[in-house]
Amino acid sequence: MNLREKLGIWIGLSMTIAIFGVSAGLYALQKAQIESAINEAQAAQLQNWAAVCQEALSSRNDLVLLNYIPVLKKTQGLLFAYLARPNGEIMVHTSSQWILRSLADWEAQKPGGMGTEVSRTLAHQGRNPYTAVIGFSEDYRRQSMASATEKMLWQVLKVSAVVFLLGIIFSAALASALVRPIRQLVKGSEEIGKGNFNVKIPAQTRDELSGLAESFNRMARQLARLDELKDEFISSVTHDLRGPLSSISMYAEYLAAEARGPLNPRQKELVEIIGESTARLTVFINTILDMAKIKAGKMQYHLQPISVRELVDPVIKLMKITALRKNVALAATLPASLPAVSADPPRVEMAISNLVFNALKFTPEGGRISVGAREEPSSVEIFVADTGRGIAPDKIHLLFRKFEQIESGQNEEKIGTGLGLAIVKQTVEAHGGRIWVESQPGKGSVFHFTLPKGLERA
Repeated sequence: MNLREKLGIWIGLSMTIAIFGVSAGLYALQKAQIESAINEAQAAQLQNWAAVCQEALSSRNDLVLLNYIPVLKKTQGLLFAYLARPNGEIMVHTSSQWILRSLADWEAQKPGGMGTEVSRTLAHQGRNPYTAVIGFSEDYRRQSMASATEKMLWQVLKVSAVVFLLGIIFSAALASALVRPIRQLVKGSEEIGKGNFNVKIPAQTRDELSGLAESFNRMARQLARLDELKDEFISSVTHDLRGPLSSISMYAEYLAAEARGPLNPRQKELVEIIGESTARLTVFINTILDMAKIKAGKMQYHLQPISVRELVDPVIKLMKITALRKNVALAATLPASLPAVSADPPRVEMAISNLVFNALKFTPEGGRISVGAREEPSSVEIFVADTGRGIAPDKIHLLFRKFEQIESGQNEEKIGTGLGLAIVKQTVEAHGGRIWVESQPGKGSVFHFTLPKGLERA
């Protein structure tokens, strides 16, 4: 579960609890208001009945009461109403059978299910007061409450549902807005991890995340500057090393040819070590220089028709001593009828050198490395095959990335700079070709790449 989903769930849960609490409070409040309204309606009914009774007593006109009784009977939920004299005699009643009867009889025989009975005393000529009474049905009260609360509950549920849906949309939008700057920071970190120090995170707000983005951008600028200084230093050092290295290589070949006289076995071994070390340093320095040129956009390719053998033989010669010392068979098998390819010779030789050098690193003693080629309809495919330890399927996609290194041996030791295959891929693609690898752990690997055909035959 990612951060956006977690934030969305957390915000949504918080809003759900809040909506539930507000809905419950609103329901309780509305229920209390409904009950209060019923009580107020009953009080108003009593007020009207008391006013009619007071008028009848003041005018000594019983017809006022008799005319109002039919109206009073139509009141919903009304069980009874009466006016009692001070002596306890019922003067008027909604049920005519109780007129002029005593309150004691009424109290003994009044109907059940009565809910609320309200009364009011009425003064008359300074005598003992009369009493106006109204009784309301408890069943009607419950039904009225239930009906009103049910309607109100549905309204609350509808409003809550709408608010809940809006809350989900809002929580998703809020979670997305909160996570977006974090995702940008993660993406920027990944870009820096790939060596792209020109990445910039937009700081659009004035909060903590914006401050973090600005700090990230400052760090990226500082890393870019340090990377430039590092590249300048490495380029300067490697350029300075090429001259002495070329001299060492030339004199080593001169001594190996025994131009100054025969060499004893020990001397031959030392000269071979010098030649091997020089070859390895040459590949290393050329790799660094090429990567610096590629990164600066200054790598230039001068294409010309050339035979595949002219590209492969110098590499075999350069790596032969290293292969012999490691007891690895290194050979090139090239068909005589191969067409020429369109290539920049130094760049392609460097690419083949990197592939052969990698094969030597991972091929154990007694293994074989072969360089071959075959003609395709519009290109020539060149391959370097070895009998090394192979590459795990889940690591093949990482091979051509800068600074990615393959573990070697049981101790998982990493070898090399991780730049060689990245340069090979860039060189091949700059020639209009493609590169791929086939490998099985424990059986070896085969690196293939293509070059477009030239205008001449080899």
